[in-house]
Amino acid sequence: MINPCARVCSLMQNTRLLSPLMGGAYPALSYIIKTRGNANASAKAKYKNIDFQFRRCDISALREVLLEHEYGFLRDTLKSIPRPLIYDIGAHIGLFAIWALSINPQADVHSIEASPNTFKILSSNVVQAQAAHLSWQAENKAAWQSNETIAFSDSSESSMSHRVDHQGKVQVAGVTLADIVEQAKERGEIDLLKVDIEGAEEAFLCTEDGKGLETVRRLVIELHPALCDTKRVTAILEKNFSKIEEIKGRKSSKPILYCQ
Repeated sequence: MINPCARVCSLMQNTRLLSPLMGGAYPALSYIIKTRGNANASAKAKYKNIDFQFRRCDISALREVLLEHEYGFLRDTLKSIPRPLIYDIGAHIGLFAIWALSINPQADVHSIEASPNTFKILSSNVVQAQAAHLSWQAENKAAWQSNETIAFSDSSESSMSHRVDHQGKVQVAGVTLADIVEQAKERGEIDLLKVDIEGAEEAFLCTEDGKGLETVRRLVIELHPALCDTKRVTAILEKNFSKIEEIKGRKSSKPILYCQ
């Protein structure tokens, strides 16, 4: 049984967190109370001038990306590039893209997300951004070592627990690094490749010895040591980038590397 005091503390914490995104404490508190026990209950929010949707299970991601500015170290770089080409691999509901577009509205963002359920929310957010004349596209695919259709787990309890799983019941088409590099050819180099794919980073980046990374100017990647060989991933990154920095001060135990 959950301690009543802990429940109240959680309620107030989430209310404070969502208030600036939902237009005040009352709509935030009302949403939290009405959706108790429903991880997929959606709501509307706004970050800077960008409207978007989220689910209750996305609250922790909202906090990390939009309020705690987990990717804040990229702010000056994104501002300095006239029209950065960004590929967001493992896009979730598009929070990184929303943050990046708020920093540089001229950015051209391409999002890849494997979870069909999460992709529905992502697609809705893309449509709203496009209506506001922002450049953002999305595909429902899984970053992988081949184009084969792969089994994928898609838990409804946590928006962050979607990963390649040979026992999974969801079937998703794979997309390779080579596919993405080919897609980006018209624009030339990829200014920023952001990768957060729940352990599939080894399969995605290490195939053909990282071929294609030479066209990526900057890469930000979250590593998942419990799910893949991160030493192998790091070795591939060291072959292709002259500067690799681990971002410090994270609450998560999973490291983020910034490669240039």
